[in-house]
Amino acid sequence: MNDGTATDEGLLEALLLDQEFVALSAAQPFNIFEAMGMVRAEIRHSHFLAHLLDPNESHGLGDRLLRSILVEVCRSHPTLRVADILLATFEDVIVERERFNVDILITAPTLGLVCAIENKIGSGEHSDQLARYRAAVDREFASFPHRIFVYLTPDRSEPSDSAYISLGYSTLVAAVEQLRHDAASGSGIQLVLEHYAKLLRTHVVTDERVVQLCKKIYQRHRRAIDLVVEHGILDKDEALACLVREVAADESARSGLVEDQSSARTLRFADPVLDAVPGMLSATTVTSGRLLLYEVQIRRDRVQLVVQLGPGDAAAREAVHAALNCEPFRCARLHPSYYTAYTTPLLPPEIVDGFDADSPDSAASVRMALSSNLQAFANSVATKIRKQLATLDPQE
Repeated sequence: MNDGTATDEGLLEALLLDQEFVALSAAQPFNIFEAMGMVRAEIRHSHFLAHLLDPNESHGLGDRLLRSILVEVCRSHPTLRVADILLATFEDVIVERERFNVDILITAPTLGLVCAIENKIGSGEHSDQLARYRAAVDREFASFPHRIFVYLTPDRSEPSDSAYISLGYSTLVAAVEQLRHDAASGSGIQLVLEHYAKLLRTHVVTDERVVQLCKKIYQRHRRAIDLVVEHGILDKDEALACLVREVAADESARSGLVEDQSSARTLRFADPVLDAVPGMLSATTVTSGRLLLYEVQIRRDRVQLVVQLGPGDAAAREAVHAALNCEPFRCARLHPSYYTAYTTPLLPPEIVDGFDADSPDSAASVRMALSSNLQAFANSVATKIRKQLATLDPQE
């Protein structure tokens, strides 16, 4: 056995013996919602969420989840006060599915309130659906003084219609976990809520604790993990990953981007125009030193593009964050290590799930979707980033 192989085996052994990796990779217990195929099925999530929000259903939770969610969203609403929600009885509340094509529509006539919730887990907006839904609700409930529009997404994405209040699934998870805590010990609803909360934390909500642990393990065992990814993924995944890498390389070159430090499942690209911006080559985690990278992330259920601001010079990071803390970028507090400024899907779950490595038509669909979405990013978001940062001086 040669020295290189022996070294690789030693690296893999160290990874397997790492206690934090063991804890992270421990087998997940049975989950009823996973068994039902509900992981990223928006329709099923909307059905179950509507059930929990309806005080008239048989879950025995009353209006606690409804009240909790409305209290959260009314903090951002101009006409509705928290006190209005806390003092309301919700005796006449009606929760409906797909009325006016709205995922969940809640009406409380006594309170003069209507709340439309658009639920997005695996897909994004299409056409002008938010504006159309709002117009329909406004027409039907013109006499209601409180009309609330909620855009519910895993990462609290910004809606295209400014009338909508952005709500993240992390808020929903927290409310569900509080309900589970308050439910009678050993009751059926407590178990259901526990399974639902775990489903959301595992498959929908980004758990920052898990993210940081993964980064810590990857930094400690980078070579071993890269070996596992390179040689251990399934044939279908490998075929899709190869196709994504090929298309991403072609489109990035066509857009004037250059490849940076990548792995088999995370392809990193950079805009060389930004290298001239003061402080933009101060990153501490990639050999190029580039602070801002465009990552094509290949996941088991989706392919997405992320604009990632890494660790580096504090003044430069703050300047970049300030420049990109506006639409269409994520508006959030700057994280001290990694900050995600923008995320957009490149391949939706249905294309990833339906990909057939042996089908030319399937490969053509992947190529078409990838090329279209990468070109759209280059022509809009990447161009705006270049304009925002080209004259940036973090010393100002």
